[in-house]
Amino acid sequence: MTGDRPLVDQIREELDRPVSAGARRLVDSIQQRHKGVQAILFYGSCLRDETTEPDGLLDFYVFVDRYRDFYEGHLGALSNALLPPNVFFLQIGEGETTLRTKYSVVSLRAFAHGTSSRYFHAYFWARFAQPCRLIHASSPEAYDAVAEALAQAVRTFVARALPLVPARFRTEDLWIAQFDQSYRGELRSERRDATRQLYESNRDWYERVTPAALAELGVDCRSETVDGERWFTAEISPLSRWWALPMWRLRRVVGKIFSVLRLAKGAITFEGGVDYALWKIVRHSGAEVDTNWRQQRFPLLALASTFWKLYRQGAFR
Repeated sequence: MTGDRPLVDQIREELDRPVSAGARRLVDSIQQRHKGVQAILFYGSCLRDETTEPDGLLDFYVFVDRYRDFYEGHLGALSNALLPPNVFFLQIGEGETTLRTKYSVVSLRAFAHGTSSRYFHAYFWARFAQPCRLIHASSPEAYDAVAEALAQAVRTFVARALPLVPARFRTEDLWIAQFDQSYRGELRSERRDATRQLYESNRDWYERVTPAALAELGVDCRSETVDGERWFTAEISPLSRWWALPMWRLRRVVGKIFSVLRLAKGAITFEGGVDYALWKIVRHSGAEVDTNWRQQRFPLLALASTFWKLYRQGAFR
């Protein structure tokens, strides 16, 4: 594996790849809305398949240095610090040119911690071991911080996955086994065929970064190519394998608790959450939404009436 490029170099190459004009428009709008933005990262399903962008929801992570610089009030800063990230919804344009994003806010320090092996739950390091694009960085230091955190996420992902696979394994065995475990720690678990699709959508990426991560972890690992397919053999202690499954059971419990807490927090702090919910309802049901409730004297009561009408239209299933 000595010929493989260092992991962070591969991360940087991926970060610098071009993105769509729509993604850049949304990033520009985010920067106009907020102060203290250090970097903005693009990830998720719309990055994997840009054909979904006009009708999809682009996912960004917005990195800050200090929450106090980003928020005008104390509640947002405090909630973000206690249980990152905080989530925002933004929609720009009209008609066929409408673009939407759900973007999460976290400090660079919290992100570095969340992608490291010191972070027990898979929330950050499982998401960001996947390919990403860095659309904005305020300084070379911010760029370097994001790149190193992403490299750290891959290393953590691979290290935690090794005890889950047989001694002799392929790259896809490693990543799919870990995706299965990671997503079982969320409220909405992914089916096994969905996690396989997640791997297949960026197979080349996983094939490239895995050898580099194994080398940097110092794993006693050999590789061979059989019928054009690369196989690895790693020496993992029986104790590590025995300990891995109880730890993953505990991670699932912790992950679901955190998911509930984040949902509860989002009900208070999710700016644009109502717009996001209404958009999801329209997208999945085809029901029409009357937005005149915003101009009513008692908008919350009018909103409740709007949701009741949507329910009667069959918007909730």
